[in-house]
Amino acid sequence: MKLIFILKLTIAWIIFSTQIILSQGKVYLVLCSDTAIWDAMDVSKYHCSYNLDLFTAVNSNTSVVMNESFRNQITDSYGGKLKMTWYMMAGNIFRHATNNNVPINNTLTLYLMKKYFGDKIELWGDELSLHYHTFFWSDYDGDGKYWWNQSRTFMESKDDFDFTLAQFLLDENVFPVSFRSGWYYMDNDWQNYLNEILPYSLHNEYPNVHTDLTEPIDNNYDWSQSSPEFVPFHPSTTNYQLPGDGKGWDVRAKYMGSTTQQLIDNAFSKANQGTDQLVCLWSHLPDANFMNEILQVNNLLHQAAINYPNVQFKYCTAVEAYQLWQNSIDTVKPALQLTEEINGSGLKFLINTDEQIFQSHPFVAVKDRYERYFLADCEIIGQNMWRTISSYPINDIGKVGAAVTDTVGNLSTSFIKYLPDDKFIDNIDPLYQEVYGNWITSTNNAWGVDSRLANLNNGDSAKVKWNLDVGQSGLYNVFIQFPEMTNQVDTIKINFLINDIIEDTIIFSTSDEFKKWFYVATLNLDESQNNFLEMSCKNFNQGTKTVAMDAIKLTGYIRDRQMISDKEFVDAGETSIDDTLLFNIELGNIGINDLTVNEVYSTKGNIDVLTTFPLLISGMSRIVLPLLFIPDQIGIAEDTIVINSNDPINPVKRIPFTVNVENYFVIIDNDEAGSYSETGSWFTSVTQAYGLSSR
Repeated sequence: MKLIFILKLTIAWIIFSTQIILSQGKVYLVLCSDTAIWDAMDVSKYHCSYNLDLFTAVNSNTSVVMNESFRNQITDSYGGKLKMTWYMMAGNIFRHATNNNVPINNTLTLYLMKKYFGDKIELWGDELSLHYHTFFWSDYDGDGKYWWNQSRTFMESKDDFDFTLAQFLLDENVFPVSFRSGWYYMDNDWQNYLNEILPYSLHNEYPNVHTDLTEPIDNNYDWSQSSPEFVPFHPSTTNYQLPGDGKGWDVRAKYMGSTTQQLIDNAFSKANQGTDQLVCLWSHLPDANFMNEILQVNNLLHQAAINYPNVQFKYCTAVEAYQLWQNSIDTVKPALQLTEEINGSGLKFLINTDEQIFQSHPFVAVKDRYERYFLADCEIIGQNMWRTISSYPINDIGKVGAAVTDTVGNLSTSFIKYLPDDKFIDNIDPLYQEVYGNWITSTNNAWGVDSRLANLNNGDSAKVKWNLDVGQSGLYNVFIQFPEMTNQVDTIKINFLINDIIEDTIIFSTSDEFKKWFYVATLNLDESQNNFLEMSCKNFNQGTKTVAMDAIKLTGYIRDRQMISDKEFVDAGETSIDDTLLFNIELGNIGINDLTVNEVYSTKGNIDVLTTFPLLISGMSRIVLPLLFIPDQIGIAEDTIVINSNDPINPVKRIPFTVNVENYFVIIDNDEAGSYSETGSWFTSVTQAYGLSSR
C-alpha cells in the first residue's frame, strides 16, 4: 500500500512538473547584422568606390565570426550553435558605385558574402536577406550641394527599392522573406508595401524617435507609439507602429551594444509566465566591437537562463524564429512553376503553385539584354494561377524569375534563362592555365584577392590561356582586366582558338589605365566546341617589363547600341567668377554597332560643347566629350546636360550639373610643376581632396 502511495505521488509530481514545463514560454533569439561596407562610403559623392577588405581580408570581422572557434563558444539551451541573419545592404549609394571588382555594384555586399563565405552560411544555417536604406541623391535645402540624404518618404526611393529586389532575385537568387529597414525608418506606404511582398519585418525600434533636418540627412524615425514587447504583431495599414490589419508581421528589435541584463531578464520573465518571446538583437558587421557584442549578449542570455531555469532559449534565423513563434511545423516550400506563353513577338509568363501564398500575387522580375530590370504585375487566372499582364519582346529578354512564400515564410524561386549569366574567370580558377613563363602570385589585384605576374627580361616571353567553357551557344563579348603595375608590356597578342585552330588574332595595346574592363572581342561560341583564348607577350626592350593576369569576363548580353557615361551627375565643386571651367564627360557605346550622338546642349544654355555633331561612337568604344562653363554671377549655378543619340532604349540622356561660383581665387595643385615645390622627404598618395593625388 505504501509503495502504491509513493508511486501515485511520483506520477502526480511528474504530471505537475510536466505541466509547468509545458506552460513555460520560450525565447527565440535572432542575432543579426545590418551589413554594409563603410570603408570609402561617402554620402557627399554620387559615385563611391568601396574597399572590399571586410570580406577579403584574412582577419576581417567576417572571417572571425564565420570561424568554428568563434561559433563553437556560443550555444543556446539546446546546445545549438549561433545562427546569424545577415541583412545585406544594397541600393542607391551602392548601385552607383564605380567598383569593377564585383559583377554588379548594387549587390556587392551580398555577392561578396556568398562568394567568400557561402560555405559557412550553409554550414551554420545562417540566413541571407536584404537591408535597405532610403538614400536619395538630393538637395533638400536648396544650397546647391547634393548629398545621399535619407529620403523624406519611401515613395521617393520605391523605384530603386524595386530595382534592388529584382537584382537580388535574378542575379543572386536571394529574395527577402525577413527584412530590416535602414535607420529604423518606416512609413505607412513602405510597411504596407512590405506587407504585400514579404511576411516578416524586424525593425520596431521602440521607443526611439529622432529627427534630423540638417544635410546630409539621416536617422529620421519614429517608434514612440510602438510595442515594447518582443511579441510580433500585424502592423496597422494606417499606423505602422500599432497592431492592426496588415498582413505581414513586425517585432521589436534592439541594438546589441545597448542590450542590458534587465532587458533580457524581462523577456525571460515574460516567457516564464507563458508568453513566447521573439527577441531581435542587431549590430553592424564592420563595427570593431561586433564580436564582443555577440559574446556579451551570449553571456547575458546564459545568466538569464540561470535566473529563470525553466525557460529555454534558442538561436534562430529570423524566418526560423517567426515560424517557431507561430508554432508552425510546415517547413515545405511551395511547388512553384514558371512557364512562358508566346504572345505574338512577345512573351507573357504563367505562374502557378500548389498552395496558398503569402503575396497577393507572385513576385516576378524580368531582365533584358540591355540589363534593364522590370517588375511584372500579374493577374489571377485560376486557383493559385497567375499570368503577367505585360508582354516582353522575345528578342530582348534575358532572364525572368519568380519568387513566392507560403503563409509561414517558406520560399520558392524559379527562373527561365534566355541569355547566359555573365561568366568571370579568375587566375585561381581551373579554366585559367599558364602555358609558359615565370609566373608568381601577387597580392596586387583587380579581381579577387590576387593576380599572377611575370617579369620579362629582354627576349623573355609568357603565355596564358582561358578555356571559354560556355553552357549556351551564341555571341559573347569578352573583356579583360589588369591590376595596377609598373613597366607594363606595350602590346599583348590574343588568339581565339576553336579546337586548337586559331580563328582570330587581336593585337591589344596596353595603357596606363588599370582595374577597368577592356573590351577584347565579340566571339561566336559554340558550346560543343573547344574554345580557348590565348594571351602571349614578349619583351623586345632592353629593360625589364611586367605582365599581369587577373580576370576575364564573358557576357552574352549583347546590345545593338547603347550609350553610357562615366558620370551620372557632375558636381564641379567651386570655381571663380568669370573664370573658364573646362570639364569632360566620357561617353561609351556598349553595343556592337555604331552609335550616333546627334546633339548635346544644356537646358539653361550655360554650358558650351567644344565639338561638332554628329559624333560617331564605334561599337564597344569610348570618346571624350569636352565641355566649357563660364560663370557670370556668384552663387550656386545648376544646369542639365542633354545628350541626344540613336540609342534605341534611351535616346535622351540627362546629366545634372552643379557648381559653386565664388569671387576670384586660384587653386595650386601639388601636380602643377612650376607652381608647387617641396623641401624635405615627401611621397605621393592616391588620397586626395583635389586633383588626382596628394603629397
